[in-house]
Amino acid sequence: MRNPEDSAVGPVFELINQLQATHQSVRSAAAEELGHVGSPAAVPPLLQALRDADGDVRCNAARALGEIGCDDAVPSLTAALADEDDAVRTWVTYGLGLLGAVSPLVDALRDPSWSVRARAAAALGELGAKAREAIPALEVVLEDGHTQVRQSALKSLELLRES
Repeated sequence: MRNPEDSAVGPVFELINQLQATHQSVRSAAAEELGHVGSPAAVPPLLQALRDADGDVRCNAARALGEIGCDDAVPSLTAALADEDDAVRTWVTYGLGLLGAVSPLVDALRDPSWSVRARAAAALGELGAKAREAIPALEVVLEDGHTQVRQSALKSLELLRES
């Protein structure tokens, strides 16, 4: 009898190979799809894709690593919070949120980009009781200069206090 996982191996490795494609759009789509597939075999090449020259590839790699759920990706995602691209850092906070990485998300509340701060605040609220230690940092964010950041912090504080 054939193992059902065997049928997924070919497509996973094809997607992994596509992470090395010349065209950015192919690499980006492969990174995105690997997150949907959820194969742990994709983690090492996705960690490498976090350093791709193209921001879209880095965004999709960050999201995919969170979707796969590999805690080993937290140090690399945390390092990627220093990426020059605001969109990449925003998707990194998304990935860190899926992985439940409270400390890097608290650090991201001080990011220069409002979108990163808002996503980090929202991710902390989505973590529930696990992120209660972030309450003091979120209270500080209530004074942020951007409305969406304050709204995300307020909603997250409500969620954390209810959990």
